[in-house]
Amino acid sequence: MGTLDQALVLFSDIKRAVYRSSGGKCPEDYLYVMAIGGIGEMILTCSQTHHLRRPDRPVCFIVRSDRFWMTQMWPESADMFIQVDPRQMQLLCALEDHAFLVPGHLYISYVTWLAGGHFADQLIMKEKLLGFREAFNFGLQLPLDSPFAPPRPLQKDIPWNPGPNSVLIMPNANFTRKMPREFWVALARDFVARGHEVYFENFGSEPIEERGVTNIQTEVPDFVALASRCATVVMLRSGLSDLMSAYSKVMPQLNLIILWHLDPSTVGSVYELWHSPGCSEGYPSSKTWFGCGDNVNDVEVDPGEARWKSAPVAQLLPYLPAAR
Repeated sequence: MGTLDQALVLFSDIKRAVYRSSGGKCPEDYLYVMAIGGIGEMILTCSQTHHLRRPDRPVCFIVRSDRFWMTQMWPESADMFIQVDPRQMQLLCALEDHAFLVPGHLYISYVTWLAGGHFADQLIMKEKLLGFREAFNFGLQLPLDSPFAPPRPLQKDIPWNPGPNSVLIMPNANFTRKMPREFWVALARDFVARGHEVYFENFGSEPIEERGVTNIQTEVPDFVALASRCATVVMLRSGLSDLMSAYSKVMPQLNLIILWHLDPSTVGSVYELWHSPGCSEGYPSSKTWFGCGDNVNDVEVDPGEARWKSAPVAQLLPYLPAAR
């Protein structure tokens, strides 16, 4: 059996699961939406699919099992959620040429396809006629200015009780160029020296063994809960920074600083474009995607510059709340 045939069989199994779980509703009436790629694709899709739901056209969201936690944040994005493992999701991608946003078919939401395949480079990336959020609306056949649904605040018990001068540092990202470890160590030390209580996300990175630094490795919902209680969150631009930017709409107390790795020598690819000078002032900053207020700030960083090596926190003082 070829890959396409396997994908069709899997999609048929999903429809049978929908039939059983819906109490016998016709699975051909559902819109099937699957967001692939990073967390950002999931956010920019499930924050908009609530617009698609109708009594005669329910929405089934196909979610990778290790990201099912995101359905807690946008429970209204679909009438039904179906979990698949990463291998099954990759298999369903074989239906790309058969993917349509009509009932009974699968719609695949993915920024690279939006930027290069389905809607042409110049529509989104080269001429910048659409920002990312508008591009996802376009793909979902919604008005370009359709408002996104902010994520639902999570009520979670966590074992940390950050104080009024606390800082959460989140250095990790899957699809953006990472900063040198020395930068994060210098940043943490500088914060501690200035009297801040520092929490460091070491999920996927080495802990920082310094007095005044608490290393944390936990699940994303716990980090969201911790971030909502810290005075400031400093993080590399990533899917998680998109998530925290979206949360800024329902967490006005959140003070978020998003660091953009500035490298003027890179040109050409989509990802390199994200890190070119000036990009954080507009496109494709998540601050603009979600209409964030002054509690979200984009800061371009060249970690090789002496000013960032010697006193990194000094460059962030305009975005930090007054010490208490």
